[in-house]
Amino acid sequence: MKLKLHTVSPVHIGTGNSLEPFEYIIENGTYYRLDQNKAFGLALEKHPDFPDKFAKWLENTSTRLQKANDNAEQARIRAQFNFRYFCESVLQDSDLADSIIEKGYAYKCPIPFGLDGKKQIQELIKNPDNTPYIPGTSIKGALRTILAWRAFSNLTENEKTQLMTKVLNSRQFRENKGKDLDTPIEEELFVCGIQKNTRDGIKTDFSDIKFDILKFIHVTDAFSESAEMAVYPANLYLTDKEPQSQTPALETIRFNSSFNFEISINEAEFRKIYDISAKTNTEKWIDLPKKFKRMFEFYPHEIPNGKLEEKIVESIKYAISDFYKAQFNRESKWLSSFRREVLVQGRKKSNANIDGIKEFYEVYEEIPIMFKIGWASGFHNTTIFDVLVSNEKTKPFMEKILAQFKIGIPQNKRKDPNVKPADISKFPKSRRLAAEKLNSPIDPFGWVAFLYEDENLELE
Repeated sequence: MKLKLHTVSPVHIGTGNSLEPFEYIIENGTYYRLDQNKAFGLALEKHPDFPDKFAKWLENTSTRLQKANDNAEQARIRAQFNFRYFCESVLQDSDLADSIIEKGYAYKCPIPFGLDGKKQIQELIKNPDNTPYIPGTSIKGALRTILAWRAFSNLTENEKTQLMTKVLNSRQFRENKGKDLDTPIEEELFVCGIQKNTRDGIKTDFSDIKFDILKFIHVTDAFSESAEMAVYPANLYLTDKEPQSQTPALETIRFNSSFNFEISINEAEFRKIYDISAKTNTEKWIDLPKKFKRMFEFYPHEIPNGKLEEKIVESIKYAISDFYKAQFNRESKWLSSFRREVLVQGRKKSNANIDGIKEFYEVYEEIPIMFKIGWASGFHNTTIFDVLVSNEKTKPFMEKILAQFKIGIPQNKRKDPNVKPADISKFPKSRRLAAEKLNSPIDPFGWVAFLYEDENLELE
């Protein structure tokens, strides 16, 4: 089925690459990402000794940064750590910098607020022609969290308690292996069983990911013919403390960009396996009907042939809507708890102005089919945290997990035995937001609307 994602706020899905100041030029509100072959070729054409001078400049500047005695000196050196400065001060050729801006860049986009003192820029994932796209894996990963949230919600109270007890009794919990802590949950919600011969006889194993329900659902990459990029600085905002500027600037997909993608299912293959799994003596895909019903809230055999894909997408839309409402309520609580003034060394000081963020959630409350994707999605958008803490029987399990793994505790305080676990009612306390200035956040990151192909969304 053909669908759309429409960006409602800036979206960043990164490559993992941090761009240094000598890899870009900023000029008159425009960010130019240098094409090293083109830019260095232009430099080499005019200055045969360019490679040696450039390498020496990089080395010397890095050494100066390391030896700098204070923040002011570091800031001054960083301000000079860019390609235009090198052209003008080392090569003494300002015309070269202008030429590179004209001919030596890979792509360009607006940088409306500058970098607000930041130097590194996180690179956005792009096509070979440097146009942005949204990977199908990112879309499916976000939808997987939403479907897990729903499936867990549909467990009985007893099933929820048993599953969380299993998590706390797991080797992952005892050995502090947080990366694999959700394995029992994944197996219960997504993975169907297969009978295996063991020393103790035939047992049902739910650990083989080849029997994951979502293997039948295929999500393509999302492409756009008109999506634009922009670079925004980002900062960390807390309800009761001053904003923190350690987060980088980001290449992003701009607000109001539309991407086309598809969700498909091989219905014939799925129905064949479903029919086999429904038999009482099945050896594979054990519990498929039960787990499918939990996740999509219907049984496939209730749907006419040829309509299953449509029904699954419709079910996903309803799940997104329910999930979004929970996230919207959480963001509203966070915003309402935001203090206008904070104490800094015993003195009251104005906190950041979050009126723009409040306005975002007020304006877009009427778009219920939204979810977050990519950078800054946050703990509660990438886990089933909300459904765990909203239930009085499972909330204590989540409190134990936060305490065991010291989630929400700053890295430099995690070894302190006197540090109290994070307050689950206020966790997570921080948000990473796009900013005009440190004290002026303007947008959250990552929100996209989920639309049918023929739907349009007009945003201002």
